[in-house]
Amino acid sequence: MKLDRVHDLQDVFRKMVTAHSFPGRILSIESVMSGIDKDLPLPAHLCVIALTLLDAETGFAVVSARSDEQVRLISQLTYARSVPLDEADFLFAKSGDEYVLSALDAAKEGTLEDPHKGATVIMEVAGMCSDDPANYDEASGADEAAALADVSGTPGNRPFNGDSLSGGESSESFQSAEGRATALGSTVSTDWPEWILTGPGIETEKRLRVAGSPKWAEIRAVRNKEFPLGVDCILIDPTGRMAALPRTTKMKRVEEGAA
Repeated sequence: MKLDRVHDLQDVFRKMVTAHSFPGRILSIESVMSGIDKDLPLPAHLCVIALTLLDAETGFAVVSARSDEQVRLISQLTYARSVPLDEADFLFAKSGDEYVLSALDAAKEGTLEDPHKGATVIMEVAGMCSDDPANYDEASGADEAAALADVSGTPGNRPFNGDSLSGGESSESFQSAEGRATALGSTVSTDWPEWILTGPGIETEKRLRVAGSPKWAEIRAVRNKEFPLGVDCILIDPTGRMAALPRTTKMKRVEEGAA
């Protein structure tokens, strides 16, 4: 493992702090993921998160088809304690309703005396994106957002690489924008459910698209309805894109065709 456990993980931790301070903002840990051995049973993006958050004082659980071997690996790397789902401080859930919903449903909410003891669910998602360049911390993300906005026709978010596109656009310019979005890969999609986020750390609102079924957001809302009790979430995709959703963040789905 080529990972620098001091500098690399400090960098990831700082990004996690930023993500929780500004819910819905997309950050990247891709540069750190390259230091993780590819033959490990735990994907690099989840391995980096585990190494950053866990230590001998924390309890964790894994919800996936390979949970047994992944639990053993995490314990070896971090010395953290494997505990039942409803006792875990951190739950790692593989993408898919089968795993994510189980983790959210079982996660502890804390108590009125100690609400901070509510669990954090690290949710693997297939992808996430935003058509607002301000919602990214990386320049490449801003380019992606602009390309996505060009394809989706989102008003007010049309600049790309500093070039303003205003007024009517020719089919040639649209095809160019579509090509840019395609070149950016699967991290760009207008088909994913889009969410309006509001709450502390968000000046007005943010919009975030998350791949997959929207059922997890319904369970999250139920678990967080009795604030200060609740469950915090960290979304992470295989490319290293990360966003935090503290229990104080409200989510409302943008219906298809809505502005």
